[in-house]
Amino acid sequence: MNRPFYSITIPSNLEVMPEAVGGAVASLAEHGWIEGEEEFYARLCLEEALVNAITHANREDPGRSVQLQLYDEGAECRIEVRDEGQGEFWPEAVPEPDLAQLRGRGLKLIKHFMNQVAYSQEDRVLTMKFRHKAFTNGGNCDD
Repeated sequence: MNRPFYSITIPSNLEVMPEAVGGAVASLAEHGWIEGEEEFYARLCLEEALVNAITHANREDPGRSVQLQLYDEGAECRIEVRDEGQGEFWPEAVPEPDLAQLRGRGLKLIKHFMNQVAYSQEDRVLTMKFRHKAFTNGGNCDD
């Protein structure tokens, strides 16, 4: 497996999340994965994935951490968000959010903008993949 072009481990604290997201977005741009308005969509997906890992998986336990890594796989960029949670998480079991809800839309947004989304219970890692220009093509361009 190739080495990540960006890697950061942060404590389960929402206050330190902007540093990780900012560094990841800058690295995605530097490596040619995003440009211009694509930054918004990449930032949105990264923020949603980290918020979910920190609040739902790790329950904001300061003794637990979240790791964010970005990989260049040629035609695709792979983003991994690893948590230290104890419970089980099944993305396909997450219900569609109600329009009146303020919460619960993060996974739906991630699935819309990323080309591929998977979660490994064993490794405790959310894997998101996107291809060049995925965001400028209106989101998930597998349609």
